[in-house]
Amino acid sequence: MLESPQSHPAPQSHLCQFVEGEGMVGGLTPEAAEVGTKGPLAIAVRLRQPLIILVCGKQKRTLTICLNPPIFSCPKESQLPKLRDYWRVKSIFHVPYPKKVMSRDRFLSITWNMHLSDPAEDAANDRKKGTEYDCLHRIRPLYDSLRVACKAVYHPDKNLSVDERMVATKARISLKQYIKNKPTKWGIKLFVLCESSGYTVDFNIYTGKSNVVSGKGLSFDAVMSLVRKEFLGSGYHIYCDNFYTSPVLFQHLYDLGFGACRTIRDTRIGVPKTKVNALTKKSPRGSIRWIREGSLLFTKWMDTCEVSVCTTLHTAYSGDTVKRVCKSSSGCKNVDVPVPTAVKDYNHFMGGVDLSDQLIGYYSSWKKSRKWYMTVLHHFIDIAVTNSYCVAAERSSP
Repeated sequence: MLESPQSHPAPQSHLCQFVEGEGMVGGLTPEAAEVGTKGPLAIAVRLRQPLIILVCGKQKRTLTICLNPPIFSCPKESQLPKLRDYWRVKSIFHVPYPKKVMSRDRFLSITWNMHLSDPAEDAANDRKKGTEYDCLHRIRPLYDSLRVACKAVYHPDKNLSVDERMVATKARISLKQYIKNKPTKWGIKLFVLCESSGYTVDFNIYTGKSNVVSGKGLSFDAVMSLVRKEFLGSGYHIYCDNFYTSPVLFQHLYDLGFGACRTIRDTRIGVPKTKVNALTKKSPRGSIRWIREGSLLFTKWMDTCEVSVCTTLHTAYSGDTVKRVCKSSSGCKNVDVPVPTAVKDYNHFMGGVDLSDQLIGYYSSWKKSRKWYMTVLHHFIDIAVTNSYCVAAERSSP
């Protein structure tokens, strides 16, 4: 029996699960707190299309984030150029809603003085530079509570992917990274664990060289910090790109009860270097070569170029094919080309982080700020909103 649409909770109701609780707290400096002493306080934050409402209750340090139905549902090129313009009344682009929530000056006063941690503790942390300094102290309460909420609200399906994500900023901070092959080249780097639906299961902010390392490389530490057996259990399939691939990591995941499938770099330590019966540039399309070492299967497949994959999940070939356009004497035609199962599953399940980035890009709460932690706050809001949508979509599917 099909349920009525009203029986499924809206994404707004799921959002409260990610942002409510004692850990999800924010604060205002005394100047801004005085503004909100008279009853509940609503803070409107403009998105590119929907509207986020930050509702601060009578307790001045309690912050609850809720999602309002889309207000600014216009194309990007039709949006108002400045935040102040949404309070203008003598304009054909007049938007009535923000003025009903609060006055412009009150809104700006609150946003200018908002912070995510205790300023006194921030000052004490700044005096520890060079010893026990925590570079994430200004976002630590929200950072920790959101990670816990992402893991508590929804238990993911079997297929997970690990990849990097960049939060765009050019602030002069030690967290800033440069990755030339990313669309966002400058920013704060996150290692993200996502489900194939785009749900962000867990994430870590990269802060540079860690004091607690395994001695097996950054890629090993990044994956193992996200794939926690005490939370996930076992039996999951982990997909990621060649930056994270190493036989040592694969074997360790296999011993913990996780399967892994990734593209590999032939120069990695532990990857077979044999040239016996190897693929060449003249090998026909669809040619497959493989070597098994214990639980690890190394596969090479010839497409337009050579593709190398390592897996602990698949057999070398199980009859799968893909459509490819090949030239012949009578012209171009579609042909079925043999493909290893590992390559086919990798292409299907690897895009979880990219899909999450795509969903965040559609309705991002980002706005320009001089404070780096406010940029991170907006990204945390984006993660909560996107995860709420993924949970609602999953629970409303037949």
